Amino acid sequence: METQVPATQIWRFGVFEVDAQGEKICRAGIPVKLREQSFTILLLLLEHANELVTREQLCKALWPADTYVDFEHSLNTAVMKLREALGDQADKPLYIETIPKRGYRFIAPLAAVTETRADASAPSIQLSGAPLDDPPVQTSETPPLVRDRSRFGLIRWITAVTVILIALAATVWYLRSPLPPPRIVAYVQLTNDGLKKELRGTDGNNLYMNMLDAPYGIAQVPISGGPLTRISVELPTETENCPPRLRDASASGSGLLVLGHGRALYAGDIWVVGTPGHPVRYLMVGGDPAWSPDGKLVAFAYNNGDIGVISADGGKPRRVSTSGAPPGQAWRTLYLAWSPDGSRIRFTRDNAIWEISSHGSAPRKVLPSSWSGASMACCGQWTLDGDFYVFLSGRNVFKAPSSSPVGQIWAIDERRESWHSTAPQPFLLAQGPTQWGSPAPSRDGQTIFSRGITPHGKLVRLNGQKNQFEPFLGGVSAEFAAFSRDGKSVAYVSFPDGILWRANRDGTGLTQLTRPPSYPKSVRWSPDGQQIVFHDYSAKYIDAIYMVAADGGGDPIRLLPQDENAEADPNWSPDGKRIAYCVFSPFISAGAWSHSEIHILDLATRQDFALPPVHGQDVWSPRWSPDGRYIVGINTAQSDLYLFDMQTQRWSVLAHGSALNFPTWSHDGRSVYFLELLTDRNEAAVGRVAVIDRKAETLVALKDVRLAGVYGYWFGLDPDDNPLLLRDEGTDEIYALTLKRK
Repeated sequence: METQVPATQIWRFGVFEVDAQGEKICRAGIPVKLREQSFTILLLLLEHANELVTREQLCKALWPADTYVDFEHSLNTAVMKLREALGDQADKPLYIETIPKRGYRFIAPLAAVTETRADASAPSIQLSGAPLDDPPVQTSETPPLVRDRSRFGLIRWITAVTVILIALAATVWYLRSPLPPPRIVAYVQLTNDGLKKELRGTDGNNLYMNMLDAPYGIAQVPISGGPLTRISVELPTETENCPPRLRDASASGSGLLVLGHGRALYAGDIWVVGTPGHPVRYLMVGGDPAWSPDGKLVAFAYNNGDIGVISADGGKPRRVSTSGAPPGQAWRTLYLAWSPDGSRIRFTRDNAIWEISSHGSAPRKVLPSSWSGASMACCGQWTLDGDFYVFLSGRNVFKAPSSSPVGQIWAIDERRESWHSTAPQPFLLAQGPTQWGSPAPSRDGQTIFSRGITPHGKLVRLNGQKNQFEPFLGGVSAEFAAFSRDGKSVAYVSFPDGILWRANRDGTGLTQLTRPPSYPKSVRWSPDGQQIVFHDYSAKYIDAIYMVAADGGGDPIRLLPQDENAEADPNWSPDGKRIAYCVFSPFISAGAWSHSEIHILDLATRQDFALPPVHGQDVWSPRWSPDGRYIVGINTAQSDLYLFDMQTQRWSVLAHGSALNFPTWSHDGRSVYFLELLTDRNEAAVGRVAVIDRKAETLVALKDVRLAGVYGYWFGLDPDDNPLLLRDEGTDEIYALTLKRK
């Protein structure tokens, strides 16, 4: 009898390998952390690949029959964590497809390997033919030996010709087929400080970056890793609220390109900063400057989106491309990059990557229209040999929880060999759950440097008696928490996936109200508790106001579908008949804006009117007082709080500050709470100002509290006026991604 030996089941798909017996999962050979419940779900899906696995089956496998748990929420969370580990997305699944209200299906090509420990027995060989004692039968006069040799020679000749033809066909196929794409085989963390930063380039020895947390400035780190070193850059136009911003580091060692104080909407003073001790050199006013490969020229964007080129030594600029922007409007042209041979310039505009000749030409889109990610791409750079163009793409590149674009790293194969063709579509290099920043290829082309962030937060509430923050709603990673008027229900947006949920105040009864790619912001309940309003990107990539039923009985509906301006910060009047909101106009490229004002919309009559400006300056972030008399807003020029009296129709100063955000009325209407960013001290604080005497006070300093959110921070109040914050629990570091070519 044969002894059955247990098998070890291993599945392989994409860059992942799953060992069932070893209970581990690896990505490109690197172990991936995964919770036990998520791993169990993955095994069930792999065992039933291409088949529906129902939610009931998963629940039975995860929890015994006598277990008391919120199965729906817990299962959703486990599947979400599994998708994060695989870098998968529910709306565009690569591995796990959601069957609405039924379950899930594993859809990726799958290779299953079964390893056994039993030795295979030698195969038995059976010979068939005539009996050995029977004489051969001759059927012709040709001698048997001559006939056999002739037949054998013919067969050998045919076989040789066939082998040669197959070899020629294989050679032609190999030469005409695309070369294998490179892949990332190792991830090395270079920094370990957790500070928010934006990588802007390398000179081959150091990496240069902007610091996105106060104190703002420019820093560097060796390409081998280590602590950050601040770079002191003093510009004649520098101000406290407008520190220098690094835009590019010269690969030739010519220095840094830095933007100073902005004198136009999307442009600033362009300066060349050399080695320490050398004076800075002024070039002109422009945006997002980029060095040419030899360091002799600088490409830049005009305020209207046109592209120009100027000598690095200064002089008269030359316009090489026009944007087509209407007169008086500004179009954002960002992330300019030269090709290694200096013949082309690529850039980002309208969430897409464009290209022009460096000598002048009309822009053309780079990515094929058939590619599903072409509508959300940016921030590309060539490898030094010009073989690959690496860039960012993803559904949340420009609205992700970061102060600069992050997404997945893709590449375009631009190798030009005599026989081989190039891959027609971009290919993926690095994906989630880590979100990657703008890629910067190394000088030898073997490494891609990039910022890697894993966004995660913890909702906390200030305990006034202990003067410390404690987890709220179980410490869920969520922002924009808003409570119904009776305080019994709460709505919040999960971070960083951006899903709007409604729940009871204790966190039970969770109901999903929106789905990706939506990311709701400024969530507000109607006074009757039936509706919830928020603002989010529309299909045209501008902010728009939406309303959704609080019980989850329907999809969100856009409130002003015909409005071409950007809308934000909706806020109910106390009687629920009107909504105050902010209008950004005129609408210009990629959701940008040049003017803001507060509007009031009557929901019954659909009449809409604007509040008067604050001394001719822009104002935004409206919040209606509980008694309906006042609307508080933020002056964008000074970040001060202003109060609009609905009776007198006049504005007045409520509080001064360095950078005041998220004004929130106390429930009795006597005070306005806010979050103040103290840029000069690298910290934030929660403050409060009384409406009657305009006296402001600091409630708690946030010196040791790192904040998170889609805007980098968020602030709110619970029904008892206790401050709420989203504390940062994620990671934010610079990595070296080893690129293996074949």
